[in-house]
Amino acid sequence: MAVHTLKKMARLEAITLLLVLVTFIFALWFSVGMMGFNREPRDGARFSPEVERRLEETLTRVMDEGEVPGAVVGIWIPGQGTWVKARGVSDIATGAPMDLSDRVRIGSMTKTYVATVVLQLVGEGKMSLEDPLGVFIPWFPGGQGITIRQLLNHTSGLFDFVSDQEFDELVTSDPLRKWKPEELVAYAVANPPYFEPGAGWRYSNTNYVLLGMVVEALTGRPLAVEVTNRVIKPLGLSATRYPDGPEIEGPHSAGYDELDGALVDWTNLDPSAGGGSAAMISNLWDLKTWVEALGHGRLVEPGLQAERLRWETTTDGTGQRTYGLGLLNFAGFVGHDGNAFGYGVSAYYHPPTRATIVVIFNKVPSVEMNTNIAFSRFAGIVLPGMSPYVE
Repeated sequence: MAVHTLKKMARLEAITLLLVLVTFIFALWFSVGMMGFNREPRDGARFSPEVERRLEETLTRVMDEGEVPGAVVGIWIPGQGTWVKARGVSDIATGAPMDLSDRVRIGSMTKTYVATVVLQLVGEGKMSLEDPLGVFIPWFPGGQGITIRQLLNHTSGLFDFVSDQEFDELVTSDPLRKWKPEELVAYAVANPPYFEPGAGWRYSNTNYVLLGMVVEALTGRPLAVEVTNRVIKPLGLSATRYPDGPEIEGPHSAGYDELDGALVDWTNLDPSAGGGSAAMISNLWDLKTWVEALGHGRLVEPGLQAERLRWETTTDGTGQRTYGLGLLNFAGFVGHDGNAFGYGVSAYYHPPTRATIVVIFNKVPSVEMNTNIAFSRFAGIVLPGMSPYVE
């Protein structure tokens, strides 16, 4: 009996120890996981109290000026400091606070992912930057005179389909409508081009809808699959999606637009309304990883990264911005912005200082106060003399 009792006790102790270990491991996993939802930075020293005070005041000011319900900002400068902040509400109906890990629609930041896939296909010898669009989409009018490069750097001259009044009215009245890329392109074809291909520069979302169609024609797979397999998975972008439905998966902020003087919830909108120009979803942490990868030329060959960084003069009127192959150069900061579908995003990397700045609004920004203006104000505080300044 004694031996049996000892064996039983030993088994109980072993089971107890196992349960303790399992509980400990689960608690550790849970605590680490939860850190992702509103984690504070661990990868750098803090800025001085004076700099942090100015950053706080600037965040308050840009949100007030833009009447933005919620915002997230991340600033990382190796050797100088790190500052991340979530402010305001993610949902005006419930009052839920913004969280550092909230997912949002990133609008035209999508172009940086699509351009990377296109450059990879060029690197694989499946096409050339100088190939005519007509090789891949034979039915497109004038496609033999427009090159892949001109689509990537917005020198095609094609009309921007989002500027068509009928399209705008249809999206506003039925945000859940499913669009085919051919339908979006049809609005561009129905309007005269801005200029002959190569004769100027004009930003046009049509270019990237067409590039998405080129990717699908070349690979035989949906653009979402190619972006996921070629960009999202290799970089471990766990919060980034090219969605196929109107819902935002996982923790996210609502997105708003101002219509007739009132804020309208645009959170659930079918991403096909933007396609390869604006469909994607991400968050602060993934945008940091992604814009740094863009700046370092990860995922593309060095020669093609050099092609990506061949800048075209833009028509934004500031003289501070030039455009490469799916990449914006904003006074030495490389990245992109995205302002659509209820949200505003700007994410930039500064190669000389290795600084990264990401700004997120959960409202479509106005011309007077958008994420690029906010970004320039933050950059002016942490990198005086090196930052752009746009009002």
